Amino acid sequence: MLSDKEFEEFLNSKPTELDSWLDDKYLKLFANDLVNLNDYVPSTIVLLLPDPGARKRFVVANMALRNSNDYFKKQLLDQSSNREDYVSLYDAFFNNHPEFSKLIKDKVAYEKWKVDDVPFF
Repeated sequence: MLSDKEFEEFLNSKPTELDSWLDDKYLKLFANDLVNLNDYVPSTIVLLLPDPGARKRFVVANMALRNSNDYFKKQLLDQSSNREDYVSLYDAFFNNHPEFSKLIKDKVAYEKWKVDDVPFF
């Protein structure tokens, strides 16, 4: 059983799911571009932004983005328990926004991550 301190640390820890392939330095360099992107940004990438709340505030203020069917469909994919659906969201994101493809620091690790089941705790 976790202590209160351990539980608090768990709740506030950043996700590690993308550590094998995501370039944190590039993410920080272009964080503002991701925050203000008029498209869906996968939630795990958002959580790794220096200020994840900034993206949430942008989306909340952008009624047209929130109300688009495409955005809603991508939200559903991001929450899918089907790994293939979930991973397809990342492929679509990088295909639609090649300017952010440099977030992938290791293409081999990215391809491996796409096929490996990742434990979510």
